[in-house]
Order: sequence, then C-alpha cells, then structure tokens
Amino acid sequence: MLAAFGLVLNLLLLLVAANSHRERHAAVVARRMVNFESNLHFNSLRTDGTPVSLVEYYVSSDSCPDVDGLSNNGNPILLLSKMSTSYKNWQRNSSVSLTIEKEKWGHFDSAMRKPRGNFFGTLKKLELSHRDARHLARHFVIRHPDARHWLPGQGESHVHDTQWFEFQVESVYFIGGFGDRAYIGNISGEAYHKKLGIDKIVDPCEYLHLDERRGHEEATQQQDSAFDRDSLQGFFQFIKSIVTRY
Repeated sequence: MLAAFGLVLNLLLLLVAANSHRERHAAVVARRMVNFESNLHFNSLRTDGTPVSLVEYYVSSDSCPDVDGLSNNGNPILLLSKMSTSYKNWQRNSSVSLTIEKEKWGHFDSAMRKPRGNFFGTLKKLELSHRDARHLARHFVIRHPDARHWLPGQGESHVHDTQWFEFQVESVYFIGGFGDRAYIGNISGEAYHKKLGIDKIVDPCEYLHLDERRGHEEATQQQDSAFDRDSLQGFFQFIKSIVTRY
C-alpha cells in the first residue's frame, strides 16, 4: 500500500514539474509574441455591463530599452485618447484585459494553430520626462507611422488629449495553438516577467513547435503540391468546357 502511494505521489510530482516547465516555455512564447506584434484588443465593460473589445495600438516595453520610465519587462505600452471608448470605459470601470494574438498570414494560414493570450492586470498612466517621452514616441512611430498625428505634446499632432499608459501584466491565459501539441493554460506574472536576453526576443512561431516544424513543413509542401495539381486539372477542365461549348 505504501509503495503504491509513493508511486502515485512521484507521478504527481513529475506531472507538476512537467507542467511547470511547459508554463515557463509558454511564458517565453507569450513574451516574444507581445514584442513581435503591435495591435491588441482592449477588453472593457460598458455602463450596462456589456463587454466591448476594440483594437488599439501598442508597443512592448521590451522594445524600448532606452526609456527609463518603463518597466521593460514585457508590459504593453498603449497610447489612448480620452475620447476613445476604451479610455472612457476604463475610467468608469478599471476592470480591463488585453487580448494579443499572432497575426494570420494569407488565406491558407491557420489562426487556430497560432499563439494568443488574454492578459490580465492593471492600466497605469505614465509620467515620463521629456527625453523619455521623445524616445517612446520614436519607438511607437516605428511600429505605427500614422500615430504621429496623435502623439502627446507634438506640435503637428491633430489630437491633443492622448496619454501614454503601461498595462502591468499580472497573469496570462495562454493558448499556444492546438491542445494536443501546445500549452493551454495560465501563466503567472512572475513567469511572464522573467528576465530575457535581447537575443530571446524573436518571432514566437520560430520555436513554438520545434519538435513538429519539420513534419509541418513537409505536410504543407504536400498540401501545396496537391493544391497546384488540383488547380492545374481544374484549369484544363475549364478550357475543355469552353471548347466543347463553343
């Protein structure tokens, strides 16, 4: 009986350790994704409690190492207008979250296999020095060139009520892709904010499924070949129908 209990306990400990390792790996994926992408969904509540999700621009604090007023730990940095629905809802109810996802490329790409996450935390208004605000604006405009028209404190700005905010991530609900091959679950704030070297900030899909990339590439090539073959056959059938008809 004691031997069986010990075996079960060891198995449970192994499962906990394996899940912890997967969480740490998923945290790195999430952190890289946040740095690589530049648009997010700002999730807030209307006065009647109805959820609202609107697209907002952001940059990762990881991409702004020369801005001293930031946490530089993967927190998203947003530029919000006081006229925006996102800002007004946050003012009325500070319970907000962010959704960030790896962008889908092309018609035949699959959004379901790409990483995405719901980020929970608090939104904090930034008080930056003139130097730091200038550096942050430069990083932001590199990702969002059109945002130069509503940068705070800029003479050429057409909107004069924008402010910088930092979303302080406290936890993440992460979906790394399909559940049979990627991590799906919670990521703690501690795991997410763990210090990464600058060489670690790369496209998350470069290593999200390292053990299956070769198989996926081969499958994609086969699908492309089948698609090309079917397209060619369809083209000849189309020509044949025209000749037969006319």
